[in-house]
Amino acid sequence: MAETVEGQFIEGRVELDEEPKVRSARVLVTFLPESAPAERKARVEHLFDAWERDPLPPEERDILETFDSFQEQHPLVLSKAFDDS
Repeated sequence: MAETVEGQFIEGRVELDEEPKVRSARVLVTFLPESAPAERKARVEHLFDAWERDPLPPEERDILETFDSFQEQHPLVLSKAFDDS
């Protein structure tokens, strides 16, 4: 299963913000435009404000609450193009 971990590219090295759950894997690195911490904080606060103003309707909340069990029953399977075997 794919895992996303945020990090920083500093002086030719990628430094991850957290330890990934995998021991070894192929990776793709995407360079995102730099945004100031205040800008990121403002975007997150805007999302939280919107969440509080417009909470999920009950039917969408039910879907979200059952997503983990759905994912266990229907795991993501990558095509052979991505398989190491």
